[in-house]
Amino acid sequence: MDPLTPYSQKIDLRTENGRKIYESCTKALSVTFDAVAGKHHVFLTALKNAADERCWREICHVPIGTPPTTFDILTQPGKISFKDLRAHCEAIWAGTTSDQLQQQIRINMMGVCLLNSVSATVSQRLDKDKEKWFFKNRGGKDGLLIFKLLMQYGLQTTRYGSETTKEKLHNLNVKNFGNNVEEMLLHRKTLLDDLQAQGEIFHEDLFWAFKCLETVQEPNAFVRYIEDQKNKWEDGADLTADELCRSAETKFKLLSEAGKWKLTNSKDPIKSKEDEKFLALAAAVKELAKNTSRTAKQTKTGDNPKLKWKFEPPAAGASIEKVVDGKTFWWCDGSGGKHHKAMYCRHKPTDCKEQENKEKDQKPAPASSTDTNNQTGSAPKLKLNNNLVTALAALDKVLQTSTDSDDDAEKDFV
Repeated sequence: MDPLTPYSQKIDLRTENGRKIYESCTKALSVTFDAVAGKHHVFLTALKNAADERCWREICHVPIGTPPTTFDILTQPGKISFKDLRAHCEAIWAGTTSDQLQQQIRINMMGVCLLNSVSATVSQRLDKDKEKWFFKNRGGKDGLLIFKLLMQYGLQTTRYGSETTKEKLHNLNVKNFGNNVEEMLLHRKTLLDDLQAQGEIFHEDLFWAFKCLETVQEPNAFVRYIEDQKNKWEDGADLTADELCRSAETKFKLLSEAGKWKLTNSKDPIKSKEDEKFLALAAAVKELAKNTSRTAKQTKTGDNPKLKWKFEPPAAGASIEKVVDGKTFWWCDGSGGKHHKAMYCRHKPTDCKEQENKEKDQKPAPASSTDTNNQTGSAPKLKLNNNLVTALAALDKVLQTSTDSDDDAEKDFV
């Protein structure tokens, strides 16, 4: 226990000080756990920080087997089966010694903290599994068992899942991170944490650390540095993947501070085709909503009695200019309805004519029968602008690539 934190002392929940510690330790973490695979590492970081501050690290060290091997459940949850962890926790909750009572209090506080730090959906799942983590004899909410369940909810714990994570490690390329070595190595660490949480070890770690760093094409000083490190390693020098990554990150920062490193704007971590479909669809829907809103607004304006005068044409021979509330308006037919409805506008009719002349230099789109009919209809038809046409074309393209076969769909997922 760390003597510099008040949480290291023995906790007596019958005292005011003990109750204050309990209240402080059971507060929700800064990150909510929602069981989305790939996001759990942020939650894990917050939980590890809380465990250090609130003195839970000791209870997270779980001895398994005979002779016992101790695992840290926060970093190696995949190494401990739920059955073995349950047996370990049952022994603690059955204890009556002073040390066991302190363990019970801390495990319970960790459990309450976790229950306060999950989404509504995850909370419902935990409630269904309550018999797995709740000890009726003491009314205890076991934080170790709850954490193990959360990892099962959120991690891809199958063999397929771990192989997918390894494949992502193999495909790391600095170009996907805007030529930022620091961000690439941070993402790499996240993937390694995923594997460790699944009980896997990336045995080829150092080899693939070199592979991802070798995707840097410039500056030459960094390329030569990595080549030099690899030559020393191949000649028998002791080197670990962590040491290589730390030194590479330091070299990257030094070159960046010296103005010798060029970052790109394309910070685009590896996307799946599912991501591309979603982005294309989002762009199309956003543009469609914008067009719909604009059309609805125009229709609503035309039906407003207070603005009815705007759509009443001037009498034959009368001036097309009108002053309303100190503002000057001109009657404009919108170049025959090409630009807008015939109405009083703040611009002169010549402005629309100039716009029409500009458009004549461009290739005109063929008029459809629906456009002609729409001029006499009660409601304007929705027109697709260039941005929407582009977005829909992109969406159609990515959707076509995903409907070839079941095998292709599985490759897309990987």
